[in-house]
Amino acid sequence: MKIKNTDSHMQHIPKDAELRISEYEITDEALENPYIKKLPRSARKKAGLLSEKLYDMVFTQPERAVERLKEAIKEYPEIPQFSNYLMIAYLKTGQIRECDNITKKNYTKFPDYLFAKLNYAEYCLRKNEFNKIPAIFDHSFDLKELYPKRNTFHISETVGFYGTIGLYFCETGQKQEAELCYRFLRQLDPKHEKTRRMKKRLYPSVFSKLFRRFHKKKQTEDLRGSQNLGEL
Repeated sequence: MKIKNTDSHMQHIPKDAELRISEYEITDEALENPYIKKLPRSARKKAGLLSEKLYDMVFTQPERAVERLKEAIKEYPEIPQFSNYLMIAYLKTGQIRECDNITKKNYTKFPDYLFAKLNYAEYCLRKNEFNKIPAIFDHSFDLKELYPKRNTFHISETVGFYGTIGLYFCETGQKQEAELCYRFLRQLDPKHEKTRRMKKRLYPSVFSKLFRRFHKKKQTEDLRGSQNLGEL
């Protein structure tokens, strides 16, 4: 899938943090893991197979995955995906504090890893720390501008990025920008959790409006819908 170049200069966003959707390729096929690629040739295959196995285990056996992922992090501390998977395993087993802790640690250790950025941004959104969001993305709300050397992105990266910044625009009252993100998400994957989540925030039912009015704190459902789990 190729995205047509679409620039949008929004009045609510500082000039160094404009929402843009540049042209690049989107694929649902597996992309080469740049972190595994940096390993010695003899270790790459083992690490790749382990990553695939633990990715599946997070969804099928999250309790067992927690301990296996801790071991993988010790063996491959330079691969951020394992910490990202551990975050999801903690979430699925109800260990919210541990989930938040690993989210912050992964962003601190791997600030250039997209999914570390996305999950830390979601954490800041839940904490109403909206002012931190632009800096997480280097004051650039354009995926291509954030990673200028890349011409292809996985669909999970694209949906995760625009789903997260779309929510940021919702929470900060920038509806025009949020609607642009939502339209883009609907084009990419109308049934994705992030697309449905954006729709609920932009066009809430009367009941939802009342619920949010009397429940200012984010619910567990929001947390589950916020996490970004990528194979990359």
